[in-house]
Amino acid sequence: MGIISTLSLYATELLEPIRSTHFVASILEWISSWVGNYGWTVVVFTIMLSVALSPLDVWQKVVMYKNSKAMKRMKPQLEKLQKQYGNNKERFQQEQMRLYKQEKYSMLGACLPMILTIVVFFIVFAGFTATTKYNAEQNYVSAYNAYAVAADDFKATTDLDPNSTAYEEGWKAAGDAAVSSEYNTENFYWVKNVFLPDNWSSVIPSEATFRGTGIGSIGSDLGKDAEYTYTDVMSSVQTNYTGWNGLLILPILSIGLNFLSQFLSKKFNQQPQQDATQQSSMKAMQFIMPIMMGVFAILYSAAFTIYIVARALISTLMQLGFNIVASYKDKKAEEEYLRTNFK
Repeated sequence: MGIISTLSLYATELLEPIRSTHFVASILEWISSWVGNYGWTVVVFTIMLSVALSPLDVWQKVVMYKNSKAMKRMKPQLEKLQKQYGNNKERFQQEQMRLYKQEKYSMLGACLPMILTIVVFFIVFAGFTATTKYNAEQNYVSAYNAYAVAADDFKATTDLDPNSTAYEEGWKAAGDAAVSSEYNTENFYWVKNVFLPDNWSSVIPSEATFRGTGIGSIGSDLGKDAEYTYTDVMSSVQTNYTGWNGLLILPILSIGLNFLSQFLSKKFNQQPQQDATQQSSMKAMQFIMPIMMGVFAILYSAAFTIYIVARALISTLMQLGFNIVASYKDKKAEEEYLRTNFK
């Protein structure tokens, strides 16, 4: 039992900082304690975060709406300035900035919320990465302890010769049986293990994934000095859980919803007059962001992808609602203009 006690102490010292140091992981653990299913935990977390960030989202949409109106008013004047100062870029920029100030076009107001949104994204990403690692290590510790206890019990009670093949096969079978009864994955509909990607990966992480430090790996060094290796402990559950971990549904949803959100916000995202290169870059960005979300969704945990999908869905619904309100406001303003000027 000395090995088990040492491992348990070692695991507690290693895992506790992961749980306590990243506040997003702590929030997810707290929500999970009363929601239960981890997939729905992520949905609840996303709704809570979206509510907290809603003032920022509304501000961004209002600024973009006002900028769009200002850009429509400025377009003839900007074209005139382009013809007048086309060969003098410095003077053109000076006149352009003067016009922006006059029409209250806010370049910072349009960019700042987007920058803050990106910062929040990577903070949340770090939290989900910490949670994935913590969960994988906790599962391994539980499996290792179950394996070690069962193997030691078999060795202590069997009459078989310790040097025989039957003795070795016996304690390994006892350990495998204990792990199989102890180990459970956290599923979410078609995803068998929500802490691994919704793709063609195996349901139980391989040792390379568990110990690796590359993209999509867990990066754990837990149990390297323990008596039994990761492969010894996890081989039985790796055999029990076969096939793909997911069906790629979440990555597809993440790409589709982010494209839709970009399309809906395009109406109020009119930028200053740009040359062909700048216009090409802006169009490319409309594709890059959804594809980037798709890459994250394919390579990282389904839990994080659920966050991406839920956040994109909420953002899309908010943008759709804002578009409806803005269109109604524009229609009323146009009716008032026609009523006032064409009696």
